Amino acid sequence: MNIGMIGTGAIGFPIAERIINKGLGLSFFARRNDVIDSLCKLGADYIESVENLGEASDIVLLFLNSFEQCRECTEKLLKGMNSGLIIVGSTISPDQMREISRMCEGNGVSTLSAPVTGGVKGAKDGTLTIMVSGKEDNLNKARFLFEAFGKEIVYVGGEIGLSQVMKSLVQLLVGINTVAMSEAFILGAKNGLEPSIIYSTLCKSAGVSRIFENRGCTVLERDFHKRGTIEILNKDLGYCAEISQKSGTTLMLGNVCADLFKIGMAELDREQDFSSIIKLYEKWAGVEISS
Repeated sequence: MNIGMIGTGAIGFPIAERIINKGLGLSFFARRNDVIDSLCKLGADYIESVENLGEASDIVLLFLNSFEQCRECTEKLLKGMNSGLIIVGSTISPDQMREISRMCEGNGVSTLSAPVTGGVKGAKDGTLTIMVSGKEDNLNKARFLFEAFGKEIVYVGGEIGLSQVMKSLVQLLVGINTVAMSEAFILGAKNGLEPSIIYSTLCKSAGVSRIFENRGCTVLERDFHKRGTIEILNKDLGYCAEISQKSGTTLMLGNVCADLFKIGMAELDREQDFSSIIKLYEKWAGVEISS
């Protein structure tokens, strides 16, 4: 099958690398010259328009930042596609995914929803968990592709949009654990504990989380370079709020996290890693967490 891809950012680029390195062959559309040059050197084929990419591809992967980008690219792909499969790896809401699916079905194109979790490291190592919803036959067609960059392929159900709900649960816990990490550091430091001792002790405790282990050390090192940004987690927590409201579910902690990240969007650098939300607490408490 001819594989196409749009979305070669922090997660998408290493996924593209793994697809190429597995010998599957890849055509792609991108706007940044450095990305185009890098992927072409690895052996990928650059296609100069989204419409032409659709015409040249049997399967297209979308790893984009927003629903607006997904919808725009899907509209353009469908000008060149009258069959095939579009796989949306982007984190969008369930209703937005269903809209993408309806657009495709009207053109005779199938869809799978397949957001991922595992971060940039997981994308580079090929250890991502891929949460898939849609027709099982389509999953079987795409499994060889998922195996190029994922370790766990979890089929969450046949209804389009279910994997968006699953990804929202992941992001809900990311938000809650990031805020919990911030509060633990600040409470301990404000009461005389050394941040490095807080980190090493809590990493051996019953209360530790993967977020605390991974992001706690970046806080100590003051390393807030872009991995998963405040802006992206703010968007994803908004999806959690939307899902909870539509299903009549109460999210006490989730709503507090969403409010904190809205403040972070206004007061912090939204392009920094989401662990930099601790800077709000540092400002309010008058302390800075560092090793």
